[in-house]
This record gives sequence, C-alpha cells and structure tokens, in this order.
Amino acid sequence: MVFIVDKEGTFEASLDKIWRFLGAPPSAHAHPGNINLQTEMDGEHVILSFENQIPGAAGRVKQKIKMTMFPPVGLMMEYIEGPMSGSKSMQYYQPKGPKTEVFVVGEYTSNAIPESQLKAMVL
Repeated sequence: MVFIVDKEGTFEASLDKIWRFLGAPPSAHAHPGNINLQTEMDGEHVILSFENQIPGAAGRVKQKIKMTMFPPVGLMMEYIEGPMSGSKSMQYYQPKGPKTEVFVVGEYTSNAIPESQLKAMVL
C-alpha cells in the first residue's frame, strides 16, 4: 500500500475548461494505452471500464474505476476491479487564472504491482 500526496500538478487550462473536458464523451479524452473504454452511470457515479497493459503483466488486464464528480471542487476515484482494486484517491482543483492547480491525495494498493513500483505508476 502506498499513500500519495501530490501538490505539484498544474494544468495549462482554466477550471471551466477542465470541467468541460471531464464532461465530454470518453473518446474525447481517452488515454492512449486504454483499450475498449466503456462508460456507464451508476446513480451519480461514472463507471469507467477498460483494458490496458501493465508493466510485468502477461497480456492485458481489465480495470474498472468508479468516479464521483464534485464540480467545481474535484473528484473521487475508486478502483473497483483489476490489479489496483481497493485503491482510492481524490483530486481537487484550485483555479489560478488561465491555469489550474491540481492536488492528488490517495491510498493505492495492488495485488500485481510491487509496492516499490506502485508510487511511480500513480504519480
């Protein structure tokens, strides 16, 4: 288990633009390594399902993340399926004119990724 506090992030976009981006269809902001990205709603939660390649894993792994949005403050993420199941994080935003500072706090765990590599993967 790795506990992360990251106060170093800055997006080169306004807070309004970030929330428009987060509200766009998943294909508009899919990470290149994610395959078969699907989204569904579970009440107020967005459920993201996808496959990707994790270093050291044989083949693709399926992951599922539950996201809860709290605009304009931030969002919560909980990994509910896959090698990082049980990991939870929160990211919150602070507007700085045309930029936005992003802060991430989370507890990450994995049954497949060694703790020594986990921190580098989630930062």
